[in-house]
Formats: sequence, C-alpha cells, structure tokens
Amino acid sequence: VLSGVIAAALSLWVLKHIHDECASGWAVGLAAHAIGTAQAWQRGPVAGRYAAFGMAVNGVFTAIWLPTFILHLT
Repeated sequence: VLSGVIAAALSLWVLKHIHDECASGWAVGLAAHAIGTAQAWQRGPVAGRYAAFGMAVNGVFTAIWLPTFILHLT
C-alpha cells in the first residue's frame, strides 16, 4: 500500500512533461498499482485503461516470476 501511495503522489511530478496518456497510464499502472490506476482514470480514460492493463501485466508477471525465483533460491 505504501509503495502505491508514494508512487501515485510522485507520479504527478515525475510525469508532468509526459503528455502521452498511453505512456503515462502504463507507467503509473506498473508502479503505483490500484491507487495509481485510480489516479490515471482522473487523468483520462485512455490513461486509465493503460494503467489497468499495466497493473494486470504486473500481476501476471509477478505470479509467474516470483515462485520461479523462490524455487531457485532453495
């Protein structure tokens, strides 16, 4: 939760010069998860869709990568 809040708060400052809604939505969805996706929907519907997709891709990637990584540690 803390990483999402921090990323959502900093995303306004970091992405202020990025005017492409697709790129900014994707970045916020990957970094700030649900809180960032809600903020991206406030930016615009395109940014919100890309943020939701980025959050989903992050979840699938983590679900596949993390168990594989843990298995290789033991």
